[in-house]
Amino acid sequence: MISQCFAVIVSAWLISHAHAVECTSIGIEDATCEKMLVMTKGKLFGDRNAFLNEDKTGKPEATIITIGSSGDNKKCVNEESVYCSPQSGRKGFRENNDDHGDQFEISREGDQICARRVDAPDHGWGMDLKLRCWKKTDVVVDVSNSSENSKCVKVNQCVSCETGAGNKNSRLNNDAREAPDTFDITIKDGEVCSTRTDVNHGWGMHLEVNCVPCPTPAPTPPPPPTPEPTTASNECVGDCAYCKPHEGRWSSLPLCANGVYSWGCNKNNLGGKIQCPVKMPYMCAYKNSFCDSDYCCSKDCGAPGSELFKKFGGLRPCK
Repeated sequence: MISQCFAVIVSAWLISHAHAVECTSIGIEDATCEKMLVMTKGKLFGDRNAFLNEDKTGKPEATIITIGSSGDNKKCVNEESVYCSPQSGRKGFRENNDDHGDQFEISREGDQICARRVDAPDHGWGMDLKLRCWKKTDVVVDVSNSSENSKCVKVNQCVSCETGAGNKNSRLNNDAREAPDTFDITIKDGEVCSTRTDVNHGWGMHLEVNCVPCPTPAPTPPPPPTPEPTTASNECVGDCAYCKPHEGRWSSLPLCANGVYSWGCNKNNLGGKIQCPVKMPYMCAYKNSFCDSDYCCSKDCGAPGSELFKKFGGLRPCK
Protein backbone atom coordinates (compact mmCIF):
# COMPACT_ATOMS: atom_id res chain seq x y z
CA MET A 1 0.00 0.00 0.00
CA ILE A 2 2.76 2.51 1.03
CA SER A 3 4.87 1.76 -2.04
CA GLN A 4 1.85 2.13 -4.34
CA CYS A 5 0.85 5.44 -2.73
CA PHE A 6 4.48 6.67 -3.02
CA ALA A 7 4.41 5.76 -6.71
CA VAL A 8 1.28 7.87 -7.20
CA ILE A 9 2.89 10.90 -5.48
CA VAL A 10 6.15 10.55 -7.46
CA SER A 11 4.12 10.29 -10.68
CA ALA A 12 2.30 13.51 -9.75
CA TRP A 13 5.60 15.37 -9.24
CA LEU A 14 7.16 14.03 -12.45
CA ILE A 15 4.14 14.91 -14.60
CA SER A 16 3.82 18.35 -12.99
CA HIS A 17 7.52 19.00 -13.59
CA ALA A 18 7.19 17.86 -17.21
CA HIS A 19 4.28 20.25 -17.75
CA ALA A 20 6.30 23.16 -16.29
CA VAL A 21 9.24 22.45 -18.61
CA GLU A 22 6.89 22.16 -21.60
CA CYS A 23 5.22 25.49 -20.74
CA THR A 24 8.58 27.23 -20.66
CA SER A 25 9.82 25.68 -23.90
CA ILE A 26 6.77 26.59 -25.98
CA GLY A 27 6.21 30.03 -24.44
CA ILE A 28 2.78 29.56 -22.83
CA GLU A 29 1.86 32.46 -20.54
CA ASP A 30 2.45 31.85 -16.83
CA ALA A 31 -1.27 32.11 -15.89
CA THR A 32 -2.31 29.53 -18.48
CA CYS A 33 0.47 27.20 -17.50
CA GLU A 34 -0.35 27.54 -13.82
CA LYS A 35 -3.96 26.59 -14.59
CA MET A 36 -2.76 23.46 -16.43
CA LEU A 37 -0.55 22.50 -13.48
CA VAL A 38 -3.38 22.93 -10.97
CA MET A 39 -5.72 20.76 -13.11
CA THR A 40 -3.05 18.06 -13.50
CA LYS A 41 -2.27 17.97 -9.78
CA GLY A 42 -5.96 17.90 -8.90
CA LYS A 43 -6.57 14.92 -11.18
CA LEU A 44 -3.55 13.00 -9.90
CA PHE A 45 -4.21 13.59 -6.21
CA GLY A 46 -7.88 12.82 -6.78
CA ASP A 47 -6.78 9.46 -8.18
CA ARG A 48 -4.52 9.02 -5.17
CA ASN A 49 -7.36 9.68 -2.73
CA ALA A 50 -9.63 7.33 -4.61
CA PHE A 51 -6.90 4.68 -4.36
CA LEU A 52 -6.49 5.23 -0.61
CA ASN A 53 -10.24 5.09 0.00
CA GLU A 54 -10.85 2.05 -2.20
CA ASP A 55 -12.58 -0.75 -0.33
CA LYS A 56 -10.05 -3.56 -0.36
CA THR A 57 -12.32 -5.95 1.49
CA GLY A 58 -14.80 -6.77 -1.24
CA LYS A 59 -17.81 -8.78 -0.14
CA PRO A 60 -18.89 -9.52 2.53
CA GLU A 61 -18.66 -5.95 3.88
CA ALA A 62 -16.00 -5.22 6.50
CA THR A 63 -16.75 -3.22 9.66
CA ILE A 64 -14.50 -1.93 12.45
CA ILE A 65 -15.42 -2.94 16.02
CA THR A 66 -13.92 -0.94 18.91
CA ILE A 67 -13.20 -2.99 22.02
CA GLY A 68 -11.14 -0.22 23.66
CA SER A 69 -8.87 -0.58 26.69
CA SER A 70 -9.54 -2.71 29.76
CA GLY A 71 -8.39 -3.03 33.36
CA ASP A 72 -9.46 -6.66 33.30
CA ASN A 73 -8.05 -9.55 31.31
CA LYS A 74 -11.27 -9.85 29.28
CA LYS A 75 -13.69 -7.34 27.83
CA CYS A 76 -16.88 -7.81 25.77
CA VAL A 77 -18.93 -5.39 23.69
CA ASN A 78 -22.44 -5.83 22.33
CA GLU A 79 -22.22 -6.69 18.62
CA GLU A 80 -24.71 -9.29 17.38
CA SER A 81 -24.53 -8.60 13.65
CA VAL A 82 -20.83 -9.22 12.90
CA TYR A 83 -18.32 -12.05 12.65
CA CYS A 84 -14.78 -11.47 14.00
CA SER A 85 -11.96 -13.88 13.29
CA PRO A 86 -10.32 -15.42 16.40
CA GLN A 87 -7.01 -13.98 15.10
CA SER A 88 -8.30 -10.42 14.53
CA GLY A 89 -6.81 -9.14 17.84
CA ARG A 90 -3.25 -10.24 17.11
CA LYS A 91 -0.46 -7.80 16.34
CA GLY A 92 -0.42 -7.08 12.62
CA PHE A 93 -4.06 -8.14 12.31
CA ARG A 94 -5.82 -5.62 14.56
CA GLU A 95 -6.86 -2.25 13.17
CA ASN A 96 -5.33 0.06 15.80
CA ASN A 97 -1.78 1.05 14.88
CA ASP A 98 0.57 0.11 17.72
CA ASP A 99 3.89 -1.57 18.38
CA HIS A 100 2.78 -3.43 21.50
CA GLY A 101 3.26 -7.16 21.78
CA ASP A 102 -0.16 -7.74 23.38
CA GLN A 103 -1.92 -10.78 21.95
CA PHE A 104 -5.66 -11.39 22.15
CA GLU A 105 -8.08 -14.23 21.56
CA ILE A 106 -11.34 -13.03 20.02
CA SER A 107 -14.57 -14.97 20.50
CA ARG A 108 -18.34 -14.60 20.39
CA GLU A 109 -20.41 -15.07 23.53
CA GLY A 110 -24.10 -14.77 22.74
CA ASP A 111 -24.70 -11.27 21.36
CA GLN A 112 -21.23 -10.05 22.36
CA ILE A 113 -17.74 -9.96 20.84
CA CYS A 114 -15.13 -10.65 23.53
CA ALA A 115 -11.37 -10.00 23.64
CA ARG A 116 -9.18 -11.87 26.13
CA ARG A 117 -5.51 -11.06 26.53
CA VAL A 118 -3.52 -14.30 26.24
CA ASP A 119 0.12 -13.15 26.54
CA ALA A 120 -0.51 -11.83 30.09
CA PRO A 121 -3.42 -13.80 31.58
CA ASP A 122 -3.57 -11.66 34.77
CA HIS A 123 -3.43 -8.24 33.10
CA GLY A 124 -5.62 -5.91 31.13
CA TRP A 125 -4.40 -3.57 28.37
CA GLY A 126 -4.10 0.14 27.63
CA MET A 127 -4.41 0.20 23.84
CA ASP A 128 -7.62 1.27 22.13
CA LEU A 129 -8.19 -2.19 20.67
CA LYS A 130 -10.00 -2.19 17.33
CA LEU A 131 -10.89 -5.22 15.22
CA ARG A 132 -11.66 -5.63 11.55
CA CYS A 133 -14.77 -7.79 11.45
CA TRP A 134 -17.40 -8.67 8.87
CA LYS A 135 -21.09 -8.17 8.58
CA LYS A 136 -22.51 -11.43 9.87
CA THR A 137 -22.23 -14.14 7.26
CA ASP A 138 -24.05 -17.41 6.96
CA VAL A 139 -21.42 -20.07 7.72
CA VAL A 140 -17.75 -19.24 8.35
CA VAL A 141 -15.50 -22.20 7.48
CA ASP A 142 -12.12 -22.12 9.26
CA VAL A 143 -9.68 -23.77 6.83
CA SER A 144 -6.56 -22.31 8.54
CA ASN A 145 -3.08 -22.79 7.01
CA SER A 146 -1.61 -25.81 5.24
CA SER A 147 1.77 -27.26 4.34
CA GLU A 148 0.09 -29.15 1.49
CA ASN A 149 -1.39 -27.73 -1.69
CA SER A 150 -4.90 -28.92 -0.70
CA LYS A 151 -6.70 -29.14 2.61
CA CYS A 152 -10.20 -30.31 3.58
CA VAL A 153 -12.08 -29.57 6.81
CA LYS A 154 -15.29 -31.04 8.16
CA VAL A 155 -18.34 -28.83 8.70
CA ASN A 156 -21.26 -29.67 10.96
CA GLN A 157 -23.92 -28.89 8.36
CA CYS A 158 -24.54 -28.99 4.64
CA VAL A 159 -23.06 -25.87 3.00
CA SER A 160 -22.48 -24.40 -0.43
CA CYS A 161 -19.39 -22.26 -1.14
CA GLU A 162 -18.43 -20.06 -4.07
CA THR A 163 -15.41 -21.43 -5.95
CA GLY A 164 -13.53 -18.14 -5.40
CA ALA A 165 -14.47 -17.72 -1.71
CA GLY A 166 -10.80 -18.04 -0.69
CA ASN A 167 -9.46 -15.34 -3.01
CA LYS A 168 -8.50 -11.76 -2.16
CA ASN A 169 -11.56 -9.52 -1.54
CA SER A 170 -13.65 -12.62 -0.75
CA ARG A 171 -11.91 -14.50 2.07
CA LEU A 172 -12.71 -13.47 5.64
CA ASN A 173 -9.36 -13.88 7.44
CA ASN A 174 -7.70 -10.65 8.60
CA ASP A 175 -4.12 -11.73 7.94
CA ALA A 176 -2.57 -11.52 4.47
CA ARG A 177 -5.33 -9.22 3.21
CA GLU A 178 -3.43 -8.20 0.11
CA ALA A 179 -1.73 -11.56 -0.52
CA PRO A 180 -2.11 -12.74 -4.15
CA ASP A 181 -2.83 -16.36 -3.12
CA THR A 182 -5.73 -17.85 -5.07
CA PHE A 183 -7.76 -20.90 -4.12
CA ASP A 184 -10.31 -23.24 -5.57
CA ILE A 185 -12.99 -23.99 -2.94
CA THR A 186 -15.00 -27.20 -3.41
CA ILE A 187 -17.30 -29.48 -1.41
CA LYS A 188 -16.39 -33.15 -1.20
CA ASP A 189 -17.96 -35.86 0.98
CA GLY A 190 -19.32 -33.36 3.50
CA GLU A 191 -16.02 -31.43 3.72
CA VAL A 192 -14.99 -27.99 2.46
CA CYS A 193 -11.77 -28.33 0.48
CA SER A 194 -9.32 -25.59 -0.48
CA THR A 195 -6.72 -26.04 -3.23
CA ARG A 196 -4.17 -23.32 -3.87
CA THR A 197 -4.08 -22.52 -7.58
CA ASP A 198 -1.43 -19.79 -8.03
CA VAL A 199 1.43 -22.08 -6.90
CA ASN A 200 1.83 -25.80 -6.28
CA HIS A 201 2.46 -25.70 -2.51
CA GLY A 202 0.69 -24.78 0.72
CA TRP A 203 -0.06 -21.41 2.36
CA GLY A 204 0.67 -19.61 5.63
CA MET A 205 -2.42 -17.46 6.09
CA HIS A 206 -5.21 -18.51 8.46
CA LEU A 207 -7.73 -19.01 5.65
CA GLU A 208 -11.40 -18.46 6.49
CA VAL A 209 -14.13 -18.58 3.84
CA ASN A 210 -17.78 -17.61 3.74
CA CYS A 211 -20.31 -20.29 2.74
CA VAL A 212 -24.09 -20.56 2.90
CA PRO A 213 -26.33 -23.31 4.25
CA CYS A 214 -27.78 -25.71 1.69
CA PRO A 215 -31.37 -24.87 0.78
CA THR A 216 -33.87 -26.63 2.98
CA PRO A 217 -35.68 -29.16 0.82
CA ALA A 218 -39.41 -28.75 0.61
CA PRO A 219 -41.13 -31.12 3.03
CA THR A 220 -42.45 -34.29 1.47
CA PRO A 221 -46.23 -34.00 1.32
CA PRO A 222 -48.01 -36.63 3.38
CA PRO A 223 -49.48 -39.50 1.39
CA PRO A 224 -53.19 -39.25 0.68
CA PRO A 225 -55.31 -40.94 3.32
CA THR A 226 -56.05 -44.58 2.64
CA PRO A 227 -59.72 -44.91 1.80
CA GLU A 228 -61.83 -46.90 4.15
CA PRO A 229 -61.63 -50.52 3.03
CA THR A 230 -64.93 -51.56 1.51
CA THR A 231 -65.42 -55.10 0.46
CA ALA A 232 -68.05 -56.16 -2.03
CA SER A 233 -71.18 -54.32 -0.92
CA ASN A 234 -72.79 -56.81 1.37
CA GLU A 235 -74.84 -54.73 3.75
CA CYS A 236 -76.97 -51.63 3.80
CA VAL A 237 -77.40 -49.94 7.18
CA GLY A 238 -80.90 -48.69 7.98
CA ASP A 239 -84.57 -49.57 7.62
CA CYS A 240 -84.86 -48.81 3.90
CA ALA A 241 -86.58 -51.56 1.91
CA TYR A 242 -83.68 -51.73 -0.55
CA CYS A 243 -81.23 -52.65 2.21
CA LYS A 244 -82.41 -56.26 1.87
CA PRO A 245 -83.26 -58.28 -1.25
CA HIS A 246 -86.66 -59.93 -1.62
CA GLU A 247 -87.08 -63.69 -1.99
CA GLY A 248 -89.83 -65.95 -3.21
CA ARG A 249 -91.49 -66.70 -6.50
CA TRP A 250 -90.19 -63.60 -8.28
CA SER A 251 -86.67 -63.73 -6.82
CA SER A 252 -85.10 -63.06 -10.23
CA LEU A 253 -86.87 -59.66 -10.72
CA PRO A 254 -86.72 -56.36 -8.86
CA LEU A 255 -89.80 -55.14 -6.98
CA CYS A 256 -91.25 -51.92 -8.39
CA ALA A 257 -92.93 -49.21 -6.33
CA ASN A 258 -96.45 -50.25 -7.48
CA GLY A 259 -95.91 -53.84 -6.33
CA VAL A 260 -95.08 -55.31 -9.74
CA TYR A 261 -91.88 -57.31 -10.31
CA SER A 262 -89.99 -56.15 -13.40
CA TRP A 263 -86.63 -55.05 -14.79
CA GLY A 264 -88.47 -52.17 -16.46
CA CYS A 265 -89.83 -50.38 -13.38
CA ASN A 266 -88.92 -46.98 -14.84
CA LYS A 267 -89.55 -47.65 -18.51
CA ASN A 268 -93.00 -49.11 -17.79
CA ASN A 269 -93.93 -46.36 -15.32
CA LEU A 270 -94.12 -48.79 -12.42
CA GLY A 271 -92.62 -46.36 -9.93
CA GLY A 272 -88.93 -47.34 -9.99
CA LYS A 273 -87.13 -50.11 -8.11
CA ILE A 274 -87.63 -50.33 -4.37
CA GLN A 275 -86.03 -53.75 -3.74
CA CYS A 276 -83.56 -55.96 -5.59
CA PRO A 277 -83.97 -59.74 -6.11
CA VAL A 278 -81.87 -62.15 -4.11
CA LYS A 279 -79.97 -63.13 -7.26
CA MET A 280 -78.79 -59.49 -7.68
CA PRO A 281 -79.09 -58.48 -4.01
CA TYR A 282 -77.46 -55.02 -3.79
CA MET A 283 -79.01 -51.72 -4.85
CA CYS A 284 -76.25 -49.38 -6.06
CA ALA A 285 -75.96 -45.61 -5.55
CA TYR A 286 -75.86 -44.50 -9.21
CA LYS A 287 -78.73 -44.37 -11.66
CA ASN A 288 -77.50 -45.55 -15.07
CA SER A 289 -78.92 -45.68 -18.55
CA PHE A 290 -78.04 -49.37 -18.79
CA CYS A 291 -80.20 -49.93 -15.67
CA ASP A 292 -83.39 -48.43 -17.14
CA SER A 293 -82.17 -44.96 -15.96
CA ASP A 294 -82.83 -46.26 -12.46
CA TYR A 295 -80.75 -47.57 -9.57
CA CYS A 296 -78.89 -50.70 -10.57
CA CYS A 297 -79.24 -54.07 -8.86
CA SER A 298 -75.92 -55.95 -8.78
CA LYS A 299 -73.95 -58.67 -7.03
CA ASP A 300 -71.25 -56.05 -6.25
CA CYS A 301 -71.60 -52.25 -6.30
CA GLY A 302 -67.80 -51.78 -5.96
CA ALA A 303 -65.29 -50.65 -3.35
CA PRO A 304 -64.01 -47.03 -3.49
CA GLY A 305 -61.31 -46.67 -6.14
CA SER A 306 -62.35 -49.75 -8.07
CA GLU A 307 -63.70 -49.85 -11.60
CA LEU A 308 -67.05 -51.16 -10.29
CA PHE A 309 -67.25 -48.19 -7.94
CA LYS A 310 -66.77 -45.81 -10.88
CA LYS A 311 -69.60 -47.63 -12.63
CA PHE A 312 -72.09 -48.13 -9.74
CA GLY A 313 -70.97 -45.73 -6.97
CA GLY A 314 -70.98 -48.31 -4.18
CA LEU A 315 -74.02 -49.13 -2.07
CA ARG A 316 -77.02 -46.84 -2.20
CA PRO A 317 -77.09 -45.13 1.23
CA CYS A 318 -80.20 -45.45 3.36
CA LYS A 319 -81.63 -41.98 3.96
